[in-house]
Amino acid sequence: MAQQRMKDGIRKHGNRWEAKVPAGRDAQGRTKYTYRAFATHDEAKAWRASKLAEYHDTGEVFEPSRMTLREFLALWLTAQDARLSPATMNDYRSTTNRHILPALGDVQLGRLTPTKVQQFYAEAGKEKTTRIMHSVHYVLSSALTRAVRQGLLRDNPCKRVDAPKHTQKEMHALTAEEAARLLRAAEGERLHALWVLALTTGLRRGELCGLRWQDVDLEGGILAVRQQLIAVGGHNVFREPKTKASRAAIPLLPEAVEALRAHRARQAEERMAAGPAWQNTGLVFCLRDGKPLHPNNLLKRDFRELLQKAGLPATVRIHDLRHTVATALLSGGVHPKVASALLRHTRTQTTLDLYSHVSPNVAQEAVGHLRGLLPAEAPATPPSGKRSGKRSGKRGA
Repeated sequence: MAQQRMKDGIRKHGNRWEAKVPAGRDAQGRTKYTYRAFATHDEAKAWRASKLAEYHDTGEVFEPSRMTLREFLALWLTAQDARLSPATMNDYRSTTNRHILPALGDVQLGRLTPTKVQQFYAEAGKEKTTRIMHSVHYVLSSALTRAVRQGLLRDNPCKRVDAPKHTQKEMHALTAEEAARLLRAAEGERLHALWVLALTTGLRRGELCGLRWQDVDLEGGILAVRQQLIAVGGHNVFREPKTKASRAAIPLLPEAVEALRAHRARQAEERMAAGPAWQNTGLVFCLRDGKPLHPNNLLKRDFRELLQKAGLPATVRIHDLRHTVATALLSGGVHPKVASALLRHTRTQTTLDLYSHVSPNVAQEAVGHLRGLLPAEAPATPPSGKRSGKRSGKRGA
């Protein structure tokens, strides 16, 4: 069957309507054309009008990729493997497979409009937490930014929507009395020394689980973080700290050294009891057979039981022990730069951003120093109707 001739750049082709627009020139200077088929004549006409306007403005027509989001995200995730940590990649894949692909996986990149993305956020936000939606937006926007750089999209639709709001979890810094209750509750427990370290060094959960005896100097009263243990997809993975600041040496209080000595003696007894079953991982904190602790179990089992025993709220997180250390340092008048070094933050501003608001008394005490700018005694108010001093005959004197 012979094809219809184009009329105003549109023709009927089978059950579809085909439209064409100029899309620049080839090497010989001849006009190139871009074609697109539509279900109706009106759709073809509207597309052609928009593309003609684009051609007249820029001298070319941009055609976004027809690759589906599912296909592109598979390629994008593979490319991230080489530069991101296993834990981060596990989070990216989980966010992609569980939350993005079920709703948008089969949508072509070129049809992923801001309206469609906004509708997706609105619907998904009814069932998912703000934390999940924040991760969804971050992963989707990062991937589509790469698509723009690769020439698959003209712009990123995520940049033109209202991003999901992310509500940070409220920090709970323990008071001195609460911290003491927690450590009293831990006395006699296998991991007593771990909780002492957490509340006197501010070590993170993964750093506590990954700490090795070779990185602890009990004679010198100091330790260094050379590795951390993280859970990735249900498996334990050791990795080096992300930054140079995280590897800085940490001084130990005498009480922490004493707790570690007692812990090492207990561990020696467990090693003898385990016999050939003992796994020599060199870890300071481990299971009774030497195997690594699972970071998630430390939270779900050991820490929750300890909170209950100490009579503290179940909402307290292990990471809140680090907040407790930071709060105690700043409230005690330690300079933020020194506190930042002890907490092993790369930037002092990070310490200030995270912890400067946790102790209103610090700000109140600081404002009190301004009293020195005031005169010792306020001048007496002149009696009504009388003015002190002589009136100057010159204005502005």
